[in-house]
Amino acid sequence: MEITEEAVEVIKQTMQLQRMERFFFRVGIEGNSRDGRGYAIQFVDEPRLTDDVLNISGLRVATSPHDKVFLSDLLIDVSTKDGKTQGLIFTKKGDK
Repeated sequence: MEITEEAVEVIKQTMQLQRMERFFFRVGIEGNSRDGRGYAIQFVDEPRLTDDVLNISGLRVATSPHDKVFLSDLLIDVSTKDGKTQGLIFTKKGDK
């Protein structure tokens, strides 16, 4: 999994606004999308006991070992319009 610097900053700003600076950004697989998988994100105060925890540019990211296999080609970036951030986008690496 890769999270761009811009996306890390957006996530950190959101966590700060919600007073969740000490939380973890949890990423997982949920449901189905056109390519067979959807992504679930949430802020959690503690990772699950079985989670793998990554440090991506100072952002603590938690994911299950099972989901981590399917997240290896995930790129999390920001969507912008007219120079303004619209939100996060999830693509496969190389599809950007």
